[in-house]
Amino acid sequence: MRLNTLILGGLLLAALSGCRSSWSKSEQIMFRTPQADIAMLNPAEIRREPHNCRFSGAGWFTRLEPKAVAQNLIHDWTIIEEIPGFAAFGLPEEFEEPIPLGENPDGTLRMLRIGVGEIKRRPDQVFLDELQKPLPWEVAVFGTHDRRIIQMRQNAPGRYRLVKRIRFPGQNRVRIEGELVNLGRTELRTPVLLHPFYRVFGTQEKPIKKNGTSEFDMDPARPPYLDVETHWYKFADTPDFDSENALPLPIPEGEFSRDMSLEQPVSGKWLVAGSALPGAAIRCDRPISRLVFWHQNNSLGHSFSVEPSFELVAAPGERVFWQWDIVLPSH
Repeated sequence: MRLNTLILGGLLLAALSGCRSSWSKSEQIMFRTPQADIAMLNPAEIRREPHNCRFSGAGWFTRLEPKAVAQNLIHDWTIIEEIPGFAAFGLPEEFEEPIPLGENPDGTLRMLRIGVGEIKRRPDQVFLDELQKPLPWEVAVFGTHDRRIIQMRQNAPGRYRLVKRIRFPGQNRVRIEGELVNLGRTELRTPVLLHPFYRVFGTQEKPIKKNGTSEFDMDPARPPYLDVETHWYKFADTPDFDSENALPLPIPEGEFSRDMSLEQPVSGKWLVAGSALPGAAIRCDRPISRLVFWHQNNSLGHSFSVEPSFELVAAPGERVFWQWDIVLPSH
């Protein structure tokens, strides 16, 4: 496997500092299914800041709390206390490559970020995009309980039409469906990343302060987090960490973010978590070609994520579909 460094931590922190970490009830869709308590941001209601954000507004979960676990799986603290405001919620998508629109008089680039809107980019500061014109979302909620469907639509005239649907097809399952129509005259090509930020079970939310430093109380029934980090992801045929023919994934070295491109895309496999979040799994119906790993450990707590990525390609006039299936822990 070829290992690459994804980003410089300082640039990313500056880029994310504009994202808010608290939301009103009117900005969220909250409901219960027989299996879980769920809350997610309503992209038709949230207010975007100038530097908020690189991600699609549709699909941010602020709460995923399975009844069997009775804890919110989503890491909802700020990512680092010195720069508050990054909302580390779970499971949005990022359309990584913006659509070029031209050049501004000051030499900056005009670009269209799918799922977000028109941005201004300085060529030497790609993680400091400034939002110029956010694109609105239309949101509709259908059904009840575990048959509920949240549908979110965004239209960029002459460029694309994007539809996101969130379904709950069974016990402890979430399905995120995407549909993109290329309305332009040129091919759309972009990596699409899913961003699940999870809290780490076995650490208390507020660390104990001793001698001016932070210490975490670990649940003795669980392995220490840093011992788990090197082997808690696997690609497997079933959403089971102990399934046969599972492929363990080593995590590249690095303190903030690590990028791992796969030599061969992986199709039809579950990306399964081990001891840090037992029972969690993600699968995409597109071949996964890259993974981005995160680990945060600061005085606000532990969080981690793995961001699977696939390459989305849409010819002019083409409609493309994709689907993520997420299994939530059940114990």
